[in-house]
Amino acid sequence: MIKKISEETQQKIEELYAQGLSRLEIAKQTSLPYCFILKYAENLKRGFISVSNYMDYLANQRGLSVKEYRKQLKFQKRQNSISRMLSKTLKEQLEVLGKDEEWLAERLEEHYSIVSDYLSGNRIPERDSQERIFSILKLPYKNLSDLVIDEMVQIITHPK
Repeated sequence: MIKKISEETQQKIEELYAQGLSRLEIAKQTSLPYCFILKYAENLKRGFISVSNYMDYLANQRGLSVKEYRKQLKFQKRQNSISRMLSKTLKEQLEVLGKDEEWLAERLEEHYSIVSDYLSGNRIPERDSQERIFSILKLPYKNLSDLVIDEMVQIITHPK
C-alpha cells in the first residue's frame, strides 16, 4: 500500500488527469498501481488534493478526529468480516440440514427479513439469538465468539 507520493508525482498525476487520460494510462505512465490512481482520481474529482485530505474531510463531517474516524472504520471492517463468517456458516449448515431461511425464521420465531439479514451478512444477531440459532442448526457453538475462535484455529492449523 502506498502511503505517500512525492509532490512531483502528484503534479504529474494531476496534469495527466487534466489532459483527460484514462486512469489506466495514468497508472502506466506513473508506474503506480491502478487502484491507487483510481482512488486518487476520485479524490481529485471531489476536489481533494490527497486521500488524507479526503479522510480529514470525512472525519470532520462526522465530528470526529482523523484518529477516531480511522478507529471507527477499522471496527466496521472487523464487524463486516465477522458478519460474513457468520453468514457463510449459517448458509452452509442450512444446506447440510436441507433447510431454508423460512424454516430457520419459523424456528426462531423471527420475521423472515431478519433471518435474511443474518444470512446475507447485513446484521449480527444479539447474543441470546446466537445461542438459539446455533442450537437450532445443531452447531457446536454457544455464541459468535466461539465461532470466531474456531475459525482462527482452523486458519492457524490448516493454512491455505
